[in-house]
Amino acid sequence: MHEQTFYYNFKGNALLFILNTLLTVFLICGFEFAFLSHDFALSGSAAILCMLVWIFWIWKNILPHKAVVIDDEGIRIDHCQKLKWQDIDYAEYKTVRCCFVNRKIISLVPKADADIKLNLMQRGQNPFPPFSIPLYGILRKEDEEAIIKAVTSNLSESIR
Repeated sequence: MHEQTFYYNFKGNALLFILNTLLTVFLICGFEFAFLSHDFALSGSAAILCMLVWIFWIWKNILPHKAVVIDDEGIRIDHCQKLKWQDIDYAEYKTVRCCFVNRKIISLVPKADADIKLNLMQRGQNPFPPFSIPLYGILRKEDEEAIIKAVTSNLSESIR
């Protein structure tokens, strides 16, 4: 199997674009008012805030963000350490509660004797297990199905 890369799908988030546009309009109006009143500190900070908001929007919505990378050796979720297939004990479907919403995930449970170094986010106190694949709409449906198929084909048993 060659390396398969799956990306987050933030394209449907038009609300952030609308809010950024409204914020830009308000900042331009504030920039004009501040510039005409010779308050250059306020006008400069408004221009910097406007640029930062658009840079964040471009970073989030235009640049691709890797969600899952699967190859013959193992699986890498987000920017975490690669989890080798032989180090995975089993995979299971779970429902976790985050932001007052139940979210469906696949949790990969490593073997007890596997030498895995967790990063800060994986060690943190959050409802998601350390190795979890999201199945709640931030990946495309066909990508979710391909990830499920790849995980089940590389593990000795199917997802519980």
